Amino acid sequence: MTEKTHGNLWRIVALGAILLAGVGLGVGASRLTGRAERPTLDTATNGATSAGDPDALAELPQLGAPILPDQATSPELAVSGFLTAEANGDFAGSYAFLATADHETFPDPAFWVQSHGNFPVVTGFRVEDVASEGGTAQVSTLTGYRPGLDEILGLVTARARSTWSTVQENGVWRVVFSTSTDERLYPGDAAAAAAVARQWAERRIACQPSGELEASLKGSPFLARDLCQADGELQLGGPSQLSQLDDTTPFISAYGPEVMRWARTVPILSPQPMQVVLAPVGADWKVMGVVRQLTKR
Repeated sequence: MTEKTHGNLWRIVALGAILLAGVGLGVGASRLTGRAERPTLDTATNGATSAGDPDALAELPQLGAPILPDQATSPELAVSGFLTAEANGDFAGSYAFLATADHETFPDPAFWVQSHGNFPVVTGFRVEDVASEGGTAQVSTLTGYRPGLDEILGLVTARARSTWSTVQENGVWRVVFSTSTDERLYPGDAAAAAAVARQWAERRIACQPSGELEASLKGSPFLARDLCQADGELQLGGPSQLSQLDDTTPFISAYGPEVMRWARTVPILSPQPMQVVLAPVGADWKVMGVVRQLTKR
């Protein structure tokens, strides 16, 4: 399934950074990105399916040649120029494609470049549709991002369906970044998540490190240590949605209510009962938490 994020991931974090700069506070932008008002239980809708979205890991074409801002004589060229510059790491170049309306939020290229410290990284794109109406247009792209999971951006999926607002200004087209949106695309789950949970448990029983997220496990991380040299046959149950846990608070607190859409849980029945919680990071599932709570009945 997908999740629509109005104003897209980048702008939400950037606005947090702007507010911080305005009040002179030295704390993380994640505290001002819309994560302050979170449900403490699983109130978010979870409609994800085991099939996932067919474009969640789709191949994208190679980047074309850079486009100059003055060459953006169509909505498609404006978006292509903007995303090509982003994917090339030319953030000063992508700033030149922003509409005048965005200059209030991002007053100069230096601020735009600095804001990229908390932006998801664009890796590619494919233009899929252009809908024009007078001097404005909506450009739809399948956008590639560098996948990851952290407490600022939450889960960044490898692909998103993006709708870019554009406007004609002085004979060329510009991207209205502040009103553009992303719809994150999630891969399939079930068998893949269960296999990763089993591999993780086997490594923990052997007292071996089991992944880069190990150091920041959410929930009750001491349970993972209890698996080290545990006696008995390893038995796992089938994967289910996070909403089946009694208490989802640690995961909503860390990653926001959208975690209810993409996280999966796999029960370890023996040798030490626990629930393993996994995240789909790109093409792989990663263990991000472990809890003792029983599932809902």
